[in-house]
Amino acid sequence: MSGTGADPWLGRFLAEDRQALREVERLIARIVSCRAFGIPPADRQDLVQECLMQIWEGVALPGFDRARSFEAFVRTVASRRCLDWRRVRRLTVALPADLTDGAAGPDAEYSRAQRAALGQVLLDGLGDGCREVIRLHAVENLSYAEMAARLGRTEGALRKQMSDCLGRARTAWHRWREAREGAAATAAAEERR
Repeated sequence: MSGTGADPWLGRFLAEDRQALREVERLIARIVSCRAFGIPPADRQDLVQECLMQIWEGVALPGFDRARSFEAFVRTVASRRCLDWRRVRRLTVALPADLTDGAAGPDAEYSRAQRAALGQVLLDGLGDGCREVIRLHAVENLSYAEMAARLGRTEGALRKQMSDCLGRARTAWHRWREAREGAAATAAAEERR
């Protein structure tokens, strides 16, 4: 197989030399059976025939460059047909209609950010003692016994303080919600005017 000047392999192929035809077919078959393309054995022979047809059509065109490497042309056609085969028959997986996205959507992210901001406002209004007890219990995940040992207080006193702190936070949250609903009602009334 020569790649310089007028390619003798091309001449033999065009003259329908049986040996040249077998060499072309073997080269195409090697490319088609390459594991990288993943073409099943049952489909390979049809693909080899498609490649041979396209090669015949290509060399018959009036503008075909007979001085270029015929082997390179055969390899190019075979590789391109294999890629086309992969594109057309690529594996597709049917997705179930009820498939849900596990990621939080923009509304959920906004809502989470709003809750975090509200929580921070409520905590800021509670005072240092409440923030410390809540931090130890909720963030450091300490039990009341562990908190009592660390702070030198009784479990009962800490439970009472936590209950008072949560009650104050709940009251502040209700006031915030009422103010928000009142502002929304005022805005709606203004808009109706």
